[in-house]
Amino acid sequence: MTEEVELAKCAALQKASKYVASVLVTPDQLDKVEQIRRKIMRNKAAVDSRLKTAVQSQIDGIRSGLNELKSAQEDIAYVKKSLEEVSNIFVECEPLNDKLLKVKVAHERHAKLAKTNSHLGLIFNVPETIKLTENLIKEGKLLQAHKNIMELEATRDDLLLEVYKIYKEEGSKESYTDSPLYAYFSEVDNLSVGMKKQISMIISRTLAAARHTPTELVTSLRIVEREERSDARCINQEKLTGFMPPGRPKCWKDHCQAVIKKSVENRFDSNQLELTDKTDKMWLVRHLERMRALILDDLISVKHLVRPCFPPNYQIFKLYIYYYHDAMSRMLEGFALNQNPSRPNECVTLLQWIAEYYGPELLGHEELKDYVNELKLNTTKENEEYRLEDLLSKGVIDSLTELYVKTTAANIKSCLEKMCLSESQDWNQDKLPETSGDGSFQTSLPIILFQMLDQNLQVGAFIKRNVKLKILDVCASSLKDFAGIYKKAIIDFKNKYFENRASVKYFEPYMVSICNNCIIIAEFSEQMKNQQRAELGEETFSETRLAAFNLAINAYKTLSFEICDILLDSVFVDVAVYYQDLFTRKWLGSPVVIATVIATLEDYSNDYVHLKHLAFQYIMKQAEDRIILEYVRAVLSRRITFRNLDERKDAASQIKEEAKKISETISRISKVEISQDSPCSILNLIAEVLRLKSTDIVSLEISGLATKYPDFRADHALALLAVRGDMGRTECLQLISDLKIKENESSTSKDGIFGRVIPAGSVLESLGSKFK
Repeated sequence: MTEEVELAKCAALQKASKYVASVLVTPDQLDKVEQIRRKIMRNKAAVDSRLKTAVQSQIDGIRSGLNELKSAQEDIAYVKKSLEEVSNIFVECEPLNDKLLKVKVAHERHAKLAKTNSHLGLIFNVPETIKLTENLIKEGKLLQAHKNIMELEATRDDLLLEVYKIYKEEGSKESYTDSPLYAYFSEVDNLSVGMKKQISMIISRTLAAARHTPTELVTSLRIVEREERSDARCINQEKLTGFMPPGRPKCWKDHCQAVIKKSVENRFDSNQLELTDKTDKMWLVRHLERMRALILDDLISVKHLVRPCFPPNYQIFKLYIYYYHDAMSRMLEGFALNQNPSRPNECVTLLQWIAEYYGPELLGHEELKDYVNELKLNTTKENEEYRLEDLLSKGVIDSLTELYVKTTAANIKSCLEKMCLSESQDWNQDKLPETSGDGSFQTSLPIILFQMLDQNLQVGAFIKRNVKLKILDVCASSLKDFAGIYKKAIIDFKNKYFENRASVKYFEPYMVSICNNCIIIAEFSEQMKNQQRAELGEETFSETRLAAFNLAINAYKTLSFEICDILLDSVFVDVAVYYQDLFTRKWLGSPVVIATVIATLEDYSNDYVHLKHLAFQYIMKQAEDRIILEYVRAVLSRRITFRNLDERKDAASQIKEEAKKISETISRISKVEISQDSPCSILNLIAEVLRLKSTDIVSLEISGLATKYPDFRADHALALLAVRGDMGRTECLQLISDLKIKENESSTSKDGIFGRVIPAGSVLESLGSKFK
């Protein structure tokens, strides 16, 4: 302590020295020494005064605390003395307990007798009170009747409690239910049951009671609340004494909620009694509309009429919303699980109704939406059981959707088959097909087909986006399948015609219309693909759907080309006999063969001009190709071998002239300029090979043919050289060997003219004749 004081003094001296040094810096400040000293003395006096005040207040606090401690010590001593005196008194009073035991027993007996005496009036009047209460219940005076019941139950419960205590004190194994008192009050339970039935009846018609007799409803609920309070008291009493009065707890509140739920179910069931006859296709639409109006009207009535009658803790409005939702869910689930596959419109109706369930026409109504949203989002533990789940489970919705999609697919398939059947019957008519604005033949099939598909897509989109996607997949696959159905009908039609060409009057015009139909269907499919792709987006439309549509589109384009080939078959059947004379002695110097072919083609082209542009260009190209093919086949078949150079020159000139006629005819009919790549140029090259005299130059022409046409093989060259008649086989083989022309067929294309021609004398021709 002394050291701390010394340190404090040293610190004070150092601080003072610093302060004096800071105020006496210049000599002229020495005159102010006295003034500075007085200022410091004043500050010292002020500090001393504050210290004295602080010390004095601390001393006063210590003095006060000491006085309190002294007073507490005295009080403790007094309490200790008093406790000792009380202990002594208890010791002295202990013998009195034995002396007053008889008084205690007498007091308890007197209390029981007093309680019994107070109930004597009620006990003697029990039969009369029961009868009176029964009449009150029948008359509907429920409050008075319930008052009597509660008095009877209170009397019974008090008496039975005493009996229970006596048995318990005596350690008896008997139950209070074996006592005469219990049997005496047995009719009271019947009164309670009768009251419960009356209240249940009123609660079961809550909506009607709220509209017409709200007093009855409120009275019933007051009685239920009284019973709930009595149940609570009895439960607390059981915790204290172990005694539970007979018939308790009654749980009338839970019973009322069960009655309300049952009444809602009955309301739904009564409306379904009208559904015995479901032959009318609109039965489901009408029933669901009736239920929508009923639910909306009932819930609004509950909000404005029923809710004010119920205690707030019932949350009756939310309870009704939940019960109606649950009943509607079960009803719709029944409809969904028992859906008739032959009526896809019913699936649409159900799915559409479910989609609009939370809309403004029902639970999204201004009067209901706030409460409905609260129930949908309800996550509180006490109300978790009343949370609104989905109207139908995902599994049922998926099942219903799958049924709709399957039924729609089956219906589309059936419609397509019927369309094809009707269309094929129209092909046999004795009149020309319809003509469109651009002059092409067509039927109404494409328009009817795509109207049907578009309607199904619109219905699917109206139900749900994923349903539309599934229907879109059905449309794509149906289009692809219909191409096969259509093709089979076309082949049957073609076979019928070629078996008896007189059986169909307008074969070519209707085949033209069929070809145009295929092109129109392909165009409509392309439009549908692009439209849905734009609406759904690239990601949703997906590569799979794109591939499915492209597959269908290509199928119809291919079918249109196949129909063009069938049309050309008619032409070549007519001129087949003339092709047999081609490149024979009969042909040489005669224009009959090619003139007949050209005339026949021009005649048929009167029907071809009614083709769509794409098909028309294809058929004219194929016509030219097939004419040249027959020409080349005739040349390489060695039907004629020229005797001298003059015959070869005449034949070459005739070939060139006929090639020119063919080319000009095709150009004139198709209205397309003659191309240098025209198949007719093959005939000009063949003519050059026949015309030339020098074999050296012939080898150059043969080499040019092989270079220009990769499908030109060694056997073609051999056959062509053999037609000249001026070269031996050995010489021909040597020339071909020198030119190194391909010999095997596998390495050449079969799409070209030469690739489809088997020359006379070749191994392939020998095999072909053997197979024939």
